Amino acid sequence: MTLQPKLKSKLVAWVLVGIVLGSVSLSLRWVFLVPIFQSPDEDVHFDYALCLNELHRLIRASSTEVGEVPNWTIHPYVEHLSNVTDKCEVTFHPDRPMPTGYGTKDFYRNVDRTAPPVTRDRCKTRAPALAAVYPYGYYLLLAGWLDIVRLVVRDRPVAIFFGARIFSVLLLLGNLLLCYGVAREMRLRRSFALLLTACIGFFPLTSFVSSYVQPDNLAWTLVTLSYFLSFRLKRDPNNKTIQTILGLALGFLLVTKLQFYVCVALPVFAMVAVERIRPNWKGWHDSARVALRLLLPSLLFELIHVWVVSGTRSCYTGAAPYTNFNQFVIGGFSNAIWDYFVLNTHLSFWAIFGWMDTHIQFRNGLWTQRVMFVLQVCAWIFLALTLVRLEQVASRLTRVARKGRKLLALRMALSNVPLNSYFFFTVFMIALYVYYQNRFGAQGRNWIPFLLPIFFTSAFYAPKALTMQVARRLCRWGVILGLLTYCAIGGYYSIKTLKNRYYAHRAPSISKLAVQTRSVAARTE
Repeated sequence: MTLQPKLKSKLVAWVLVGIVLGSVSLSLRWVFLVPIFQSPDEDVHFDYALCLNELHRLIRASSTEVGEVPNWTIHPYVEHLSNVTDKCEVTFHPDRPMPTGYGTKDFYRNVDRTAPPVTRDRCKTRAPALAAVYPYGYYLLLAGWLDIVRLVVRDRPVAIFFGARIFSVLLLLGNLLLCYGVAREMRLRRSFALLLTACIGFFPLTSFVSSYVQPDNLAWTLVTLSYFLSFRLKRDPNNKTIQTILGLALGFLLVTKLQFYVCVALPVFAMVAVERIRPNWKGWHDSARVALRLLLPSLLFELIHVWVVSGTRSCYTGAAPYTNFNQFVIGGFSNAIWDYFVLNTHLSFWAIFGWMDTHIQFRNGLWTQRVMFVLQVCAWIFLALTLVRLEQVASRLTRVARKGRKLLALRMALSNVPLNSYFFFTVFMIALYVYYQNRFGAQGRNWIPFLLPIFFTSAFYAPKALTMQVARRLCRWGVILGLLTYCAIGGYYSIKTLKNRYYAHRAPSISKLAVQTRSVAARTE
C-alpha cells in the first residue's frame, strides 16, 4: 500500500523535471536564435547592467535627464554590438533580415576581435539613461551574474551578451518549479498542476520573454515566489521564517517593477491582516512585528531607489486630461478594453514578438487569420464567464456576510492571492491606460508575471460559472488541451517565423544586379 504513493510521487517528480527541462531547452533555443538586440529595449537593459558590472556599485541617475539623452546607451560594448548587427536597420523593418553571415562562428569572432576597449570613465561621468526610468533591482542582480560570466569568457562581448540572456532562462527554471508549487497550494490535483505548468512553460510568450535581457523575468519569479509564500503563511501565520522571506521577496519586487509590487503586495498584506484576526490573537505587539518583517525590506530597498533616482524627473508626465465623462468612457475606457482584449495587447500576448514586428505565421495568411479568430472568440467567451463567476462569488459572499459571518466572508474573499492580484492588475492596467492614454505602449508581455492566474482563471475559475457539472469538465479540459495544442503549434511556427524573419537570404542590391547583368551580357556577346 505504501509503494504505490511513492511510485506516483516519483513519476510526478520526473514528469515535472521533464516539463521544466523541455521549457528551458526551448528558451535556450530562442536565446541563440533571436538576433542580438532584436527584442524590445534589450540594448538599454543590457547597457544598464553592464555599467553596474563595470563599476561594481550603484550609480545615481541625476546626471541623466530623461528626454535629454543624445544616445540611450553609453557602454562601448552595447554600441559596438548595435553597429555590427545593423540593429537600427533591422528593427521595425520586417522585410530586412540580419547581415550576411550573422549567427556563424566567424561572424561572432569578428565581432569580438573588433570590440573597443572598455574603460570605467565613461560610466562614471554619465549614468545609463535607464537608471532614471526603471528601479535598480534586476540590473544589480544581473551585474553580479555577469561577474561570474566574465570569469569564464573574459572580455568577449558576444559571450557576455548571451550569458546575460541565459540568466533569464535560469530564472525561468526556478519560476516553473514555483508555478507547480503554487498550483498545488491552490488545491489542484497533481495531474492538473503538471498540465498547467506545461502550458506556462511551453507558451510562446514564455519562450519569448524568458530568452532575452528583461526585468520582467525577475519580476515574474518574485511574483510567483510571493504567491507560494503567501499560501504557506496562510497555513502557518506565525512562521517567522516565511514572514521574513516573503518580506524580502516583496521588497526586491518593489525595486524591480513597481506596478507588479502594488498589485501583489496589497492582496498579500490584506490576506495576512485578515488571517491574524483569530480567537488566539496575540495582540498588537505581535502584529507589529509581523508587519515589520513584511514591510521593512520594502522600505529599505525603496530608500536606496530614492537615492538612485533623486534629481531626475518622470518620463510619463504631461498626459492630456479628459475634459468630460463621455470622452473618458468612449475615448479612454473603451479604447483600453479594445486594446487589451482585441488589438495590440491581445495580439502581442499570443502571436507577436520582437519589436512588435514579428507576427507568427501559421502555415499561411489564411490559417493565421483563422487561428487569431478562434483566439479572439475564446477571449470574449472566457471574459464573459469570468465576469459571471465574479458576480456569483460576490453574491454568495454577500449572503454569508448578511448572516452575521462577516469575518468569514472577508477571509474567503482575500484567501486567493494570485486571483486577487490578477484581477487587481487588470483594473490597474485599464486605469493606467486611460490616465496616460497608453503613452507607455501596452503590450502582451506586460502580463507575463500573471500567466499562472490567467490560465488558472480560464481553466478552473471561469468554468465554474456553468451550472452543469459536465459542461464544467468539458470546458476545463477544452482550455487545457487547447492551450497545450497552441503551445505545440505556436512553438513550432514561432521558430519557423523567426528563421524566415531574420535569416532569409538578402535580395541582391541594385548595384549588384547591375554588375551581374553587365557580366552576363558581356559573356553573351
